[in-house]
Amino acid sequence: MTAATIASPARVAEAVRRDRFKPDCPCRGVWVRIPPRAFVLHTDLHVRLQPRARRDEVVGERAGSIVIRVSAPPVDGKANAALCALVARAAGVARSRVSVVRGQTAREKLVRVEGVEPAALRRALLGPDADQG
Repeated sequence: MTAATIASPARVAEAVRRDRFKPDCPCRGVWVRIPPRAFVLHTDLHVRLQPRARRDEVVGERAGSIVIRVSAPPVDGKANAALCALVARAAGVARSRVSVVRGQTAREKLVRVEGVEPAALRRALLGPDADQG
């Protein structure tokens, strides 16, 4: 095939748009807009945060929550920022992909990590034996 026979994505999209407006098209009038964030893989993680620790570390799991210690104080969201940075570093994602969904001022938090499967996130935080529990 030569470059002249390959249609650009813009031309293909325009052809599809024109075909949808034909009267014999079975999909006429059916338009569904799906937001791009609907396809984003995310994992919700229950975390018990211990601020003002000596160092930033993942301690383990207790009562269904992952216990994480951070050295930042619980003032002005510094502990939450340190938690997000620690989880992002362990999961191998950007900081912007980690957010505290619930429990901004509590020790029990729900943290959402986008772009990581649940089993991979637990392995990254707790080690390779995390899938057994």
